[in-house]
Amino acid sequence: MTTVDDRLRAYVYLSLRDPVLARLADRHGRPDPFSWPAVGSRRLASNLAALSLHIVSQQISTAAALTIYDRVVAAAGVPVLSAEALGRLSLDELRAAGLSHAKALALAELARAQIEGRIDQALTPAFSYSLFSVTRKASSSVMSASS
Repeated sequence: MTTVDDRLRAYVYLSLRDPVLARLADRHGRPDPFSWPAVGSRRLASNLAALSLHIVSQQISTAAALTIYDRVVAAAGVPVLSAEALGRLSLDELRAAGLSHAKALALAELARAQIEGRIDQALTPAFSYSLFSVTRKASSSVMSASS
């Protein structure tokens, strides 16, 4: 987890190297890059739920992402998305919630990796390389399947 001091040091470091970022930070402030106010009252009480929302939200509007994420949570039948609940959903159910085939595969693989113990979302403080490799593996599977 990053602290306010960590974020300030990062902004200073980057601003010294990028004059455009420095001007933007001076004009608009230094927001926490890890917060997402639009999430609102949604219960992202787990790293898996948060990462799932980030996967869902890639390359679509925030409004669309939140609608689709809410459909996934409703289909899972739980107040907070867990690997077990997500893993019980079929690809067809994920697609019916509005996910693309690639995103449905990525979420299914994320749940499977958590359930099998290949990653531990509960102990992962930030998006580490292990999480990146899981979603990259799922994306690679999609790429090779569609080739």
